Amino acid sequence: MEVIAKLQFGDNFEKAYHQTYQVVGYHSLVSRRHNSFHPYTVPQCDMIELTVVAPDKSDMGLYQWYLDNEKRSGCISLDLQEVKANEDSSVEHMLEFDDAQCFAIEEDYNVLNHSLRLFTLKVCVANFSFDGICFGLEANT
Repeated sequence: MEVIAKLQFGDNFEKAYHQTYQVVGYHSLVSRRHNSFHPYTVPQCDMIELTVVAPDKSDMGLYQWYLDNEKRSGCISLDLQEVKANEDSSVEHMLEFDDAQCFAIEEDYNVLNHSLRLFTLKVCVANFSFDGICFGLEANT
């Protein structure tokens, strides 16, 4: 199975995204507030850690997101492709987020591999949905 993932910024309501980055690593931490004391509270996303292929030097959008501490909306699309002998099937999952803020950015440049620069972003998200199921602060309403 092959997974193709993209980080896209834009308007989730209209599904219009203006910036796209290729994701090579994804990790999210979702928990409930007061974990064992209130097991029926709404899950909240504490952190999303993304590793993306760094854009060229003229695209400073990810650095600006971190430096300006601005809130952005967008999605992470996960395209699961399974190649079979006779047919190709593809399943896409969407993690849409609103009011996401980048609180850490790290650039990894391997001297031995000149063609690949990676950014690791740590992001906190107020509201998110995965395949249409809403989580976060606005899920209560």
